[in-house]
Amino acid sequence: MTKPTMNIVINDNGSVEITSDNKGVKSVKLVPLQYFLSTFATNYASFETPIMPNFCRKIIKSSNAELYLFEYPATYRNFKYNGDEINNVFCPRTIFVAKVIGEGVSKQLVKACMWVADSLTPFSLTMPLYGWYCNNYSPSFHGASICWGSGKSTLDRILASDPSTYGSIFNHYMSLTFNDHLQPQVSLTAFANSFPHKKDIARGDQMLQILRYLEGEKIFPTNATSKTPHTLAQICADFNSGTF
Repeated sequence: MTKPTMNIVINDNGSVEITSDNKGVKSVKLVPLQYFLSTFATNYASFETPIMPNFCRKIIKSSNAELYLFEYPATYRNFKYNGDEINNVFCPRTIFVAKVIGEGVSKQLVKACMWVADSLTPFSLTMPLYGWYCNNYSPSFHGASICWGSGKSTLDRILASDPSTYGSIFNHYMSLTFNDHLQPQVSLTAFANSFPHKKDIARGDQMLQILRYLEGEKIFPTNATSKTPHTLAQICADFNSGTF
């Protein structure tokens, strides 16, 4: 279905030319710039739309579900792993996908997918995605989910609130106390080769070693994970067909 289009051009003589095309029916209006600005400001002040969640790139809605695509830039975080706390851990650019069903207090997060993205590729639905590197996450594609543990009650409160807060779901996951449950497939050898100055790093569980390798660093070695054959375009198509 062809969507209406509108072009607005501000001319040097102070006029504004507004051209619209709705199903082949074209209309052109020429108005003074001052009139356009005052009219736009009046309407803009009374125009209300839902607030997009922080870091949200795309939202798709069906009759009974909502799909949210998030992109989080690389940053430093503090982690809790069992009885240890590791600070200033470099976390890579992350793509987080959440499927929510239900209404009001009955809303549920039924799928959650996470991937690492390289630092250079612009965001797109076909961008390359790499496996996730933190524990407490099941990476199986259509059954992807997070083990929330004691964080489930906080998740439920986020879901029951306005969707503009859904950007905090991923941050809530990253604030949990991680353990050795649901370990990802990660190459510790690739981490060791990327940070040779940490060759004498203390041994421990896989997650603990990863966090210590990334502590205070400035890169994330994508070769420590596997490139996935899945794309965001595929997820969107599967959601629209009802299979995701």
